[in-house]
Amino acid sequence: MAKYRLRTLGRLALLDRDGREEHSLGTRPRKLALLAWLAMRPERRATRDLIIGVFWGEREAERARNSLSDALSHFRRVLGRNAIRTPADEVVIAEDAPLAVDGIDLARAVATGDHDTVIALHKGVFLDGIFIDDAPEFDDWRDRERARISAHFGKSCSARCEELARSNDWTRCEETARRWLDVQGESMEAIHWLLTAVAAPGTRDAYVVAMREYGAFTERGERDLGLQPDPALVRIRDEIAAALANPSTPSAAIVAGLPAPKIAPRPPDETPAQSRDASDRVTAQRPRLSSRLIAFGAGAIAVTATVFVMLQQRTAGRAAKGRVAVATFENRTGDTSVALIGRMAADWISRGLAETRILEVVNPVAAPSASGPIDVRSFGEDVNARTIVVGSYIGRGDSIEFEARLVDASSNRLIRAIGPVTAHRGSPMLAIGILRQRVAGALAAENDRVITALAREATQPPTYDAYLAWVDGLDAFSQGDMIGSIPILLRAASLDTNFVTPMLWAAAAYANSGRWAQCDSIIGIVDRRHRALAPIDRGLLNLWKSLLRGDKAGAYAAAKLMLAEAPGSEGALYLAGLNAMEVNRPAEAVSVLRRIPVQRSGVKWDLFGTGLTRALHMTERHSEELVEARRRRSREPKWLGALEAAGTALVAVGRLDEIDGLVSEIAMLSPQPGRTAPGSLSLIADELQAHGYAAEAVSLFRQVIELARAMAFADANAVGTRVLVARALFLTGDTASAEAQLRVLSNEAPSNPAILGWMGVMAAARGRTAEADSLSNALSQLNYPYVLGAHLFERARIAAVLGRKDNAVALLRQALAQGVSIFLIHWSPELQSLRGYPPFETLMKPVG
Repeated sequence: MAKYRLRTLGRLALLDRDGREEHSLGTRPRKLALLAWLAMRPERRATRDLIIGVFWGEREAERARNSLSDALSHFRRVLGRNAIRTPADEVVIAEDAPLAVDGIDLARAVATGDHDTVIALHKGVFLDGIFIDDAPEFDDWRDRERARISAHFGKSCSARCEELARSNDWTRCEETARRWLDVQGESMEAIHWLLTAVAAPGTRDAYVVAMREYGAFTERGERDLGLQPDPALVRIRDEIAAALANPSTPSAAIVAGLPAPKIAPRPPDETPAQSRDASDRVTAQRPRLSSRLIAFGAGAIAVTATVFVMLQQRTAGRAAKGRVAVATFENRTGDTSVALIGRMAADWISRGLAETRILEVVNPVAAPSASGPIDVRSFGEDVNARTIVVGSYIGRGDSIEFEARLVDASSNRLIRAIGPVTAHRGSPMLAIGILRQRVAGALAAENDRVITALAREATQPPTYDAYLAWVDGLDAFSQGDMIGSIPILLRAASLDTNFVTPMLWAAAAYANSGRWAQCDSIIGIVDRRHRALAPIDRGLLNLWKSLLRGDKAGAYAAAKLMLAEAPGSEGALYLAGLNAMEVNRPAEAVSVLRRIPVQRSGVKWDLFGTGLTRALHMTERHSEELVEARRRRSREPKWLGALEAAGTALVAVGRLDEIDGLVSEIAMLSPQPGRTAPGSLSLIADELQAHGYAAEAVSLFRQVIELARAMAFADANAVGTRVLVARALFLTGDTASAEAQLRVLSNEAPSNPAILGWMGVMAAARGRTAEADSLSNALSQLNYPYVLGAHLFERARIAAVLGRKDNAVALLRQALAQGVSIFLIHWSPELQSLRGYPPFETLMKPVG
């Protein structure tokens, strides 16, 4: 036994053999965190430079080296002089060092499949409560390890519950499920196992306890997350409640609505006469959701993230529905007394599929019954169905284990395997209900182009309830209802805790509504489960993590990895192109964005744009830009984004004779998601000014003012619109009115960088240098989270107007490094004075 044990699971501490804490390191969290980090690394070694970068990267080099030396000396005093070795430029924990680490022991248990040890060792969150100032790389590592260990813990709990259920050890299964819920309190699989284990004895007392557990779980979900009970859990509750309400029900049969041997139960709203006259199939109705095909992309521009949602009217047939039939599940228990469960499973799953309102489902009454395996091709021909759901169940002591397979009847190709799912023999509906959800989710995904594209790579399909909530959330998202989409998307994630993708959308909705802290919180939750994500979702997670830090290079790298994982994905192409522009690689962006098949795509890219015209503009290929802008405008003649792109292209090639007609078209349009007519005209006016058309720009800015003041009250009084008007007033020479409006705005939003920036620019333009410097200093004091360099950009504008070119360029370089979009520099009239200045031209020179 090692002399010391480093506890990383829970509160970080170094313990001696008797469990006493070593206090000299315990009061120095950075040193203790370094010891944990080094101990958990491959071969327990790292270079000195790497260690300094992770733990003291923000410090001056000499001071950082001294801090590392002090930490190593401290480790040697505690662990022994030979415990820490420093060959060449490395630091190594010796193999014979008297140090054991619970995190390493857990990793060994995972590798050997020792689930009991994994569960026993997981005594708390990895490095719980450890936060090191100015060490973002350590924070990233800690969070990745937390997610990895948490995922291993969940998998071990799931595997152990399965093992215990097969051996009918329901007491230990219950204990494991409770332990699981203590750590992952939102896990639907954990509560499924808990209810199954608690109800297993089949006694009234057991059912009462199960109902109590159900109530506690759903109350916690509603209280902590604002969520209503999961429909799958509600069905389990109803099943148990039915048994409690019927004293004559045998304790071994907790099956609600078991069908008669020869017929399937009819729908509750169907009369006997209607049942006799019913056809042999259940035809699903069209979905109630508004018709949209949605594709997702995200990018940070200045301090706000813009999520571009591509909308398309779905085709009338909802993408090749086809007929689906569920065969009677094969009874492989060897026990004829449970033969009816096979027909019950087929009926219950069929009804769940019909409820999706997407699929045409063969009624189980019309499907031929079989006592053994079926010939899928023949079965499909008999019922005229393209997709067949086949399944079986086996006995394992007092338990029954179900599995299902989706098979293409024409080719006998396996589409997806689902399960196994286990329940007590007396409670088969607990398992059938879960299986039904998974089958419905898988088939819905296969038959819906949106969900197929976004969810196919998941290891398990989402439950149908989760799928339906997700599509509802996407529908709200697509209509610009960011706030309204958030609870729906979070509900989708809560309905199936293995289905993490909706949380990424919820994070995007939070960002789009300016709620950055909530976005960051959601991304943190998703990051803890990143190993469960499909590769393209994992890339999207990494992209968002980078955007929240203002790390454009990281976002670019994440987008490139997404494209490598899915080279044919239009969404990945879009994100790779957008983020290539943000790191000043416009030629690369052009090459990537041209690969999006906008003319034949199912996604209406022309509605919001691929960004190709912007990339062409950055490369000064303005003739090509105009061709693309006109093509887009011809397809979306009433969309502000398309008209705006056409306007900037026309200005760039000097076709001012066409601008008046375009301006008139824009002025007639109502606000659209993310855009208003005054905003679009303001961008065209900026382009006029950038290309030397000063008089034309002033004239257009005057129209901006008139249009903005004529908008509906709510739109006209939005902070963004009022800043737009103040800016236009200043650029048309009415500085006094502009400053008066900004003073009012500054009282309402004293920490808004754009407002302070414009006040500083105007003061500088009127020669009030001291006032401009004071406002620049106020901007330098803005240190709230997620400012993402906006304060530096505004200070650069002030410096440029004051003629301090060196200072302006230095501030712009810092602003770009912290997340400011390169497009803002191009659009800002105040920075025109820097053009031709060599340091500025070097900064703006495209890469590659």
